[in-house]
Amino acid sequence: MKNDPYDRKIPKNPSWSINPESVAEESDLISYESLYIHAYDSIPGYQGYRFFSNGRYIVKYVKNDKIDPSLIFSTLTDAVVGYYKIENKKIFLEFFLPRNYGNYHKSEGYIDSGGNIVVNVVNSSRLFSDGEVRPKIYFKIKADDLKEITPDW
Repeated sequence: MKNDPYDRKIPKNPSWSINPESVAEESDLISYESLYIHAYDSIPGYQGYRFFSNGRYIVKYVKNDKIDPSLIFSTLTDAVVGYYKIENKKIFLEFFLPRNYGNYHKSEGYIDSGGNIVVNVVNSSRLFSDGEVRPKIYFKIKADDLKEITPDW
């Protein structure tokens, strides 16, 4: 591990499994003008994804029961940037989390017929609860004014 100019911990030799330059051929399955939202049942809040055409995405957790697409990415504070790829309607997601000595968080799922993202594998483990698979569904929500907050890759 090393520190970047902002004193954040980052890997000395990153080992991404997804090439950040590999924009998927099927990228038309992802809407760059939409957010993908998963509301939690057990804790207050929701998680949102925003995808970009360069193979990157932003994920952010919001501690608020009211889902407001115009506010989730009004600031990039506490957002995490990762890489994604799409192959045969399957989606693969990866980001690096610097907490606890750092780890790569990997997920995979598929894009359903409604354009929603269904995540059923996290860090190579299926999401099980009481012996049953309980995937996370990220519902596609059209959002206005997303261009106002965009990272400067």
